[in-house]
Amino acid sequence: MHTRWGICAAVATILLSAGAASPVRAQLPLASPDENPAAVTREAFASPYGRAMVAEFVTVLKASADAACLRSKNLKPEQLAQRGEAFIGKWGANAMTVLASHINLPIYETKFAQSAGVGAAGELKRLAANADVKQYIAIERPRRLAYLLDYVFENLSRYVLISRIKMGQISPLATGNEELLNKNPTEKVEADLERFLKTNGSPQVRRYIEMSEQSAAALAAALNTDQVRNSLGPGTLFRGIDKEFAALCVSSANNPR
Repeated sequence: MHTRWGICAAVATILLSAGAASPVRAQLPLASPDENPAAVTREAFASPYGRAMVAEFVTVLKASADAACLRSKNLKPEQLAQRGEAFIGKWGANAMTVLASHINLPIYETKFAQSAGVGAAGELKRLAANADVKQYIAIERPRRLAYLLDYVFENLSRYVLISRIKMGQISPLATGNEELLNKNPTEKVEADLERFLKTNGSPQVRRYIEMSEQSAAALAAALNTDQVRNSLGPGTLFRGIDKEFAALCVSSANNPR
C-alpha cells in the first residue's frame, strides 16, 4: 500500500486539506512565494521520477496521436517524442508559474509573521544555512519534487478529461500504473528522514521543520482568496494547451484538427 499525500486536483482541494493532521508543508507544490516556479519545475522534471513521468507521457502521446495527422505533418516517432518532452516541460513550468502568480504576498507575510514571529522569513533563511538543516533539506528534496510532479500530472489529467482531449491518462494516480507509482521516491524519503531525525534532530532542524510548516500554512492562506477560489484550477493552469496538443496530432472538442 502506497503512502501518498492527497493529490489535489484543484487548488481548492489543497486549501481544504491544509488543516489536516499531516504536515502542512506537504500540501503545496511550491515551498514559498520567492521560489522560482520555472526553475523548480525543471529540477523536478530532471529528477529520476520526473524522467519516468516524461517517458510515460511520451508513450501515451505516441499512442494517442492520430496516425493520418502524423503522416500529413511528416512527424516521425522520434520527432514526436522530442516535441512531447519539450511540450510537457513547458506546460509543467507554466502551471507552476500560474499558481505562483496567484499568491497574495501581503497575506503570506502577515500570516507567517503571526505564526512564526516577526522576522520569520529571515530566520527561515538563516536556518537553511545550518549544516544539519542543509542535510535535512537534501534528503527531503526528492519528496518535494515528486509532489510537484504529481500535482502537474494530476491536474493535466483532469484538464484532459474536462476538455475532452483525445489522449490517454498519464498520472499514475489516475491509471493505477504500479510500476510508475513504485518510482515515486516519497516512501523512501520519509523513511530516510525518520532515520535522520533520530540522530540529527538538532534544535535548528526542529525549528526549521516547524517554520516550514508555518510557512506552508501561510502560503495556503495566501492562495485561499476569492480570486483563487473563483478562477484557479486545471482550466487556468493549462489554458491554451489544446492548440498545442492539436499541433502534436492530438485533438480535442475545442480543436478537432
